[in-house]
Amino acid sequence: MRFESSFKMTRLVGLTGGIASGKSTVSKILLKMKIPVIDADKIAHSIVEPGKPAYNAVVREFGQYDVVSSPGGPLDRKKLGAVVFGSDEQRRRLNRITHPAIRTEMMRQVFWYWLKGEPVIVLDVPLLLESKTMLRYLHKVVVASCEAEEQLRRVQRRDGLNEEEARQRVAAQMPLEEKLKFADFVIDTNGPLEELPGKVERVVTAVTPRFAITPARVLAVTAVVVSACYRFFL
Repeated sequence: MRFESSFKMTRLVGLTGGIASGKSTVSKILLKMKIPVIDADKIAHSIVEPGKPAYNAVVREFGQYDVVSSPGGPLDRKKLGAVVFGSDEQRRRLNRITHPAIRTEMMRQVFWYWLKGEPVIVLDVPLLLESKTMLRYLHKVVVASCEAEEQLRRVQRRDGLNEEEARQRVAAQMPLEEKLKFADFVIDTNGPLEELPGKVERVVTAVTPRFAITPARVLAVTAVVVSACYRFFL
């Protein structure tokens, strides 16, 4: 069940999609609109920097595949990707290491934006619907979608892969048509790029609360009430 409240609180909105479905472009548009976006991919990169606990765990688990070029050096993401995208079990092993650390950092950032009084916070999570662990905290789910052949072309062009490799990457995730079943809003990224900001803006308008109950506003109202009581009784 989704998190709901009788108060118009800060809205947590999940943004997801398939590989190369346009989700990252939607995120960039949101940032230009000054909407805070917590990017799970960026956090996933940061938590496996050399010396961090998740990095050490990945090296222990996958070291036999030469996922680092030198002792203590950065992960070779292409080699690691080749290992985990070719095997469900290997992908689960990696996820067991990285997902708890990613969720912890995401919640830390959510709390910070909530304290700042942001009315909408977007969680950009590629595997939001595969894991489902965060769904209960979200008010709405937005899926960036495109046609299957367009998705395949984008993967090949972006990552320099052949068609077979691209299909393997796409097949490693939940099909887009399945993700659409969970969506409160769908952003179609098939059309011209210049049309996309308008589509994103319409979704933002729909999910933004008219009045958000935030710590800053609670403190402001409390200060006004205390001040009024002080003047009345003294």
